[in-house]
Amino acid sequence: MNPEFNSLRMELDELRQTVRRLQRNWGTPSRFGLLVIGVVLGLIAARWPSNEAHAVAQDKQEKELVCSSLKVVAPNGKPVLTLGGDADGGVVELLDVGGKTRTRLSVANKQGSGRIELFDNNKERTVFLGTDDDGGILELSGVDGKVRTIVAVATKQGGGLINLFDTKKKLRLVLEATDQGAVIEKR
Repeated sequence: MNPEFNSLRMELDELRQTVRRLQRNWGTPSRFGLLVIGVVLGLIAARWPSNEAHAVAQDKQEKELVCSSLKVVAPNGKPVLTLGGDADGGVVELLDVGGKTRTRLSVANKQGSGRIELFDNNKERTVFLGTDDDGGILELSGVDGKVRTIVAVATKQGGGLINLFDTKKKLRLVLEATDQGAVIEKR
């Protein structure tokens, strides 16, 4: 059994014995008896196991903390940082004091690339940084959540590429660098 549990059990037995003695000696508990009972109950309450989680090092040499997730809360009790995972891999989220996600770092598609996402006050993603089949990609969106700009590596490991969109998600301007020169396409 748990040593704390045994200790609590012993203290409870002592309390019962004290109460029995007091009941035999006096018909009603005296002030001293009530004081003893209060002190013993206080000691028991102070040693009672709480529901708080306690982290301990898993290996004395490595000093590692092993858990499935970690949440850091602000003074108001709302989370401001979470470390955990989903079906694809690890996830780190930074939240504002109201509990809204502002930054997420995660793994895409199980064994895929890493990605970074930034969110505005309305929980809309405004910045995405990651990779696709050709290389790095950066997407910039308006507060309405619609993509306005994509900066990436062109298909088939081509040169640099910038796509500019209007507010209706229609591609309006393409700037691409190729081995043969630059391409500027207005649509």
